[in-house]
Amino acid sequence: MLIVGNADLRLPLIASAILLSMVKAIFVVLAVAVAITTIAPENAPSEADGQDDPSLTRTPLSSITQSQPIVPLVPAAVTTHSNSDGPPQAEPSSLEELVPFTAVTARFEPAGCGSPVEDYSPVQVGERVLSVRTFGMLQQAGQIYGGSIDLTETAIVSIDHPGKLPMPDPHRDRGVLDISVKHPQTQRVLYGEIEGVVRALRAAGFAAWLRDEDELYPGSEIHVHAVAIGDRELSRQALDQLLGKYGYFAGRKGYFDSAGATDPHGGPIICSWMREAGFGDLRELQTKPSQDLLGWQDRLRTTAQKFVTGSREETQQVARAIGFQRYGYEDPSNMCGPLAAAILQHAGLLPSAAGPVTDLANYWLADPLTNGRPWSLFPSDQYRIHRFTQSIERFDFSEWPLYPGDFLFTYSGRGAFSHMFVVTEVDGDGRSYTVTNQEQANGDFWIERVLLYDPMDPDAGVLRSTCENCGSWRRRTGLGGFDVLRRTDLAAWSPSVASYTVRAGDTLPAIADQHRTTADDILRVNALNDSTILPVGYLLTIPAPSDQDPSSKSAPIGLTELADSQLATIGSGATDFAYPTFGDDLMISPLH
Repeated sequence: MLIVGNADLRLPLIASAILLSMVKAIFVVLAVAVAITTIAPENAPSEADGQDDPSLTRTPLSSITQSQPIVPLVPAAVTTHSNSDGPPQAEPSSLEELVPFTAVTARFEPAGCGSPVEDYSPVQVGERVLSVRTFGMLQQAGQIYGGSIDLTETAIVSIDHPGKLPMPDPHRDRGVLDISVKHPQTQRVLYGEIEGVVRALRAAGFAAWLRDEDELYPGSEIHVHAVAIGDRELSRQALDQLLGKYGYFAGRKGYFDSAGATDPHGGPIICSWMREAGFGDLRELQTKPSQDLLGWQDRLRTTAQKFVTGSREETQQVARAIGFQRYGYEDPSNMCGPLAAAILQHAGLLPSAAGPVTDLANYWLADPLTNGRPWSLFPSDQYRIHRFTQSIERFDFSEWPLYPGDFLFTYSGRGAFSHMFVVTEVDGDGRSYTVTNQEQANGDFWIERVLLYDPMDPDAGVLRSTCENCGSWRRRTGLGGFDVLRRTDLAAWSPSVASYTVRAGDTLPAIADQHRTTADDILRVNALNDSTILPVGYLLTIPAPSDQDPSSKSAPIGLTELADSQLATIGSGATDFAYPTFGDDLMISPLH
């Protein structure tokens, strides 16, 4: 046994022990650091990230590409609402209101869909810092849209608002942005571009809505608000705009609206990657079908019926509720145009969520020959105008029938008045109806459901000169011919529809339903298969409706259609509106 008693030997041993302890401590510190790095979640960027940090490394725009991985979202726990005393507020909501969806692969992928790249590196875009993921989605939306608004650069704006007012829309997340819909030089609102922008953003993976002037707070600017679906860095407020009670997937506007308004753009566009990430149509969970889920023809018919009145007083109330003149001077005797537009608007069948086409005052005293209205209010890419020079009382509607949603202007000719109305329904026997203002025997006006014609009875309907019991219409309007404005993507049974241009978010079943045919028939006629993803802008041939014999279609008789040069003048803000004249029989008379 060795006993060490010499001090010179003890000192080296003590030093060695101290050194060994220091080495052990260093290893412990390194191990703890590695463990923390492994288990700690990635820090979400603060609202100021990318704005004030000069050391932040940003990804060059040219290096951004698209790829496939998807990261599921955590459901939101906040929902927004408003009250009668102020602007929209926020209130907690329970997660029980949000229903998860299982992964489903859609048979027919909506046109324009493409999954985003999962890269959350910051990228500078104008005055904003977005993530690479958001900017890549925005690039895709720009390619789909292809219009005059620069989605990826100059149109991205920062919406200023009074600091004391709570905002229903988040605006600082890297997955949230606002798009200007004004001309950059003239600041004119580009109403004709809005629907195209919204649909392109939705197909590219955003929940997007138009925010109209004064909608968020007094003096707020008109713009499109967009939230990137599936973004793992979204705030709880932004998440709730997707999945909350008033969110995108619930078919609402993204925040509580006291009027209970649904999504003015027609509901969510749901790509297969969204379903695989846990997103789906929350409207499907409703146990009772809502008015918004009814077929558009049923919706038009039931909406029109609600306007029917039974007295002078009721009719006056409806006229004032439509509000087509200032100071309450609305007169039921000349409300035909605003009434027709109001029926379409309440049925969700006007073409956009904002702009001149939705201002019912623009339909009062309209006349296509003198002021271009109402046809100049409608976008030319969705509507087609058919002009007939033949007197309506002698026109053969069995050769060229009217369909639900058709908007007519009947010229007085040598009659008493011109008139505007919309075809609100066509029954199984081909009888065509409208809901419009009708003069009574005592001179009062009521709103009534009116039979236009019966193909099986030449003596029935207000459009027939032989009709003995047709009230104020008989031989008083349409003697100078008539126009039919037909929305091409809603044409039911229409012999004039032979093709359809695919828009962002379209699916074959939806297109088939609009044209009373089947998706399989469209696939067959166009030599496609059900795995084909339709590109935006693709021209489809539409087969004959499933319940109609193709041989029964006849060429329109007495029909003249506007030339392409004339159609180009149709659209929001058009001032010149070229039309051929009807000749000596045309006489401008008051409108009903």
